[in-house]
Parts: sequence; C-alpha cells; structure tokens
Amino acid sequence: MKLTPLDIKKQEFKKVFRGYDPNEVNNFLSMVAEEMEALARENAELMERLSTQEIKLDEYKNLEKSLQDTLIMAQKTTEEVRKNATRESDLLVKKSKVEAQKILQEAKSEKERIETEISRLRRQREMFIVQYRSVLQAQLDQLENILKQVKSEEEAKNQKEEAISIFEKQEDSISDKRQEVNPAPEKDTTENLNLFKPEEKVFNKEEEEDDLEL
Repeated sequence: MKLTPLDIKKQEFKKVFRGYDPNEVNNFLSMVAEEMEALARENAELMERLSTQEIKLDEYKNLEKSLQDTLIMAQKTTEEVRKNATRESDLLVKKSKVEAQKILQEAKSEKERIETEISRLRRQREMFIVQYRSVLQAQLDQLENILKQVKSEEEAKNQKEEAISIFEKQEDSISDKRQEVNPAPEKDTTENLNLFKPEEKVFNKEEEEDDLEL
C-alpha cells in the first residue's frame, strides 16, 4: 500500500496508559507529512526534469543518429566520389591515350602521304626537266639547222651574185672587144655574131639559180 502525506496526517493511534504524548506524536506526524510532501514535490520536479532531460536526451540521440547517418552518408558519398573520380580519371587517361594514338597515327599517315606526294612531285619534276631538255634540244637543233640553211642560202646567194657579177664583167669585156673588132655600121653582123644573147647566155640566170639550189 502506497503511503501518502495525507495518510500520515489522518493516521490515528490508540491511546494506552503510559503511552506517547499525543501532541508530540501529532506534531511529529505533521512534520513527517510535510517532509513527505516536500519530498513528493521534489520528486515530481525531479521526474519532470528527468522527463525533460529524457526528451532532450532523445533529441540528442536523434541528433547523434542524424549526425552519424550524415557522417556515414558523407563517407559513402566521399568514397563514391573517390571511386567515380578514379573511374573518370582512368577513363580520361584511356581516352587521352586513344586520342593521342589516333593523332599520332593520323600524323604518321599524313607524313607518309606528304612524302609520297613529294616523291611524285620530284619524279614529275625530273620528267618535266627531261622533256623540257628534249624539247629545248630539238628546238636548238632545229634552230641550228635553220641557221645552217640560212647560212648556206646566204652563201649560195653570195656565190650567185658573185658569179653574176663576174659573168657581167666578162660579158662587158667581150662586148667591148667585139666593138673594137667590128665597126659600128655593121650592127646586124655584130648582133649575129654575138654568142651571148640575153635569152641564150651560157650562164642563164634561171639555170644558175637552179644549179645553186642543187
């Protein structure tokens, strides 16, 4: 049975001979009751404070749990970020290697293409030089032949003119001698005796030209 301060105050004892002084007993009971009331109030306050502390403790526990969860999440996130960073770094390195290899291969192919083109251009240049030299030599030979022909024609022309000049001089000399031998009145006889008529000259100009051309 739970004893309360009110029970202590209402508690009555039987009176016996030579018993305790009732007033002292009542006063003591009152003091005990008051003390119990004080203890009860204190206990209630303590219980209330305890309840408050328990609530705060629960809050702290919840906060601690939240912090722990946050810390765990942060650790997981950090680990995941690290793994992702490592994975992305590996992928980036692989991609960079692939790109570098691709660029290197393209540069090598371009170098080979340029070298091939240079070789082709060199061969083409050499062929052009050979052809140009051949054409130039042919033109030089042709020009030389033309010069020789012109020189031969010039020499032939000079020889022809020289022969004509000699012939004319000889003809004039013969004519002069004939005039000395034959008088002027005998013009017809002189003409008949003239063996060097223009149309019957020994060195006919047309024949001379034909002979010189031959």
